[in-house]
Parts: sequence; C-alpha cells; structure tokens
Amino acid sequence: MVFDRFLGTFETHFEEITNDFVGRHSGGLVEGLNNKLEVIYGITNLRHLRQRVYLDLNGYVRFGRA
Repeated sequence: MVFDRFLGTFETHFEEITNDFVGRHSGGLVEGLNNKLEVIYGITNLRHLRQRVYLDLNGYVRFGRA
C-alpha cells in the first residue's frame, strides 16, 4: 500500500505529533528573534541594532494587545 511507510511513522511518533495540539504553544517569538539575529551582520548602525533587539524582546509586551 502507498501509505504504509507514512502510517508506520505516524504510529511510531503519534504521541509527539499529538502533543503539538495539546498546549498550542508557538515558537514564533523565538523563531522571529533568531531570524533577526541572523541578519545582524547586515546592520551597520549600532543604535538601529539596539532598537531592533529591544523591540523584538519587549515590543509585544509594551505595544501588543493582551
């Protein structure tokens, strides 16, 4: 059958796969921060870099909706 390999993997990792739906935690903040830090080498203005890092770390708390 075409899906035998998929079903075997699904059964083997069922708990790990379904755990993603239990807490619904997102790694978006960390992924976004990692992306920003990867482009740091392209930022030559130190003040601009500090502003970007500050907003990435504190912007949601200060300016986002609860």
